[in-house]
Amino acid sequence: MEAFGRFGAGPHRTQDELDRAVAARLRAMTLKTIGKHAADEQDTRVPVADTWRRAAGIKVPVLAVLGALDSDDHRRMAARLAETVADGRSTTIADTAHYPNMERPDEFNQVVVDFITALRDENMAP
Repeated sequence: MEAFGRFGAGPHRTQDELDRAVAARLRAMTLKTIGKHAADEQDTRVPVADTWRRAAGIKVPVLAVLGALDSDDHRRMAARLAETVADGRSTTIADTAHYPNMERPDEFNQVVVDFITALRDENMAP
């Protein structure tokens, strides 16, 4: 539970600085996820190999939405993804960590709408 909670605040804030409503939603999501699994359940996860090599083969546009307060490694991975795919783009939402969609849903939604609109406009250009 604590590890999931730390993603919400990110490494640059304390848990007390995270909006209480966002923290409550993250806690509920975590409990639901953890509740799906039993301690004696068989681990059926299958590691996926060569993810970065495979990412280079993605042919559709990709948008990485970063939280400015997320961990450095997550921001680096998002930037690498945007640079690796054929048409990768990225944007950062200020004052958010790992879940910018939950911390700033209106801004996140606008970023997605703008991305889709730009794709439409690019495809309609003569």
